[in-house]
Amino acid sequence: MWAAQQVPASYKAKQGGTTYDNFDTNSSLMYSYTPDSAADVPSLVTGYWGAGRLNHGDFKWSFDNSSEDDNYGVVSELKSALSSYTTELRGSF
Repeated sequence: MWAAQQVPASYKAKQGGTTYDNFDTNSSLMYSYTPDSAADVPSLVTGYWGAGRLNHGDFKWSFDNSSEDDNYGVVSELKSALSSYTTELRGSF
């Protein structure tokens, strides 16, 4: 069983000497999941929903390429939108 495989405490980081805490093998710390099949991964990360928040983030902004491509300054409307932004995403932890 993979969860029983732990990095030994004798393995230490070259810089700093810290050890790995094996959090991912502790069921009280690690969430339950079922990994995707390796064969399915390419279509999962390149499909419409992509990886990360691509195509499903909650902050939307459209640039006007005709006026913004040569603009190297701060876009005040975008700055204001980002400054007042609060997420609507909710975790399930």
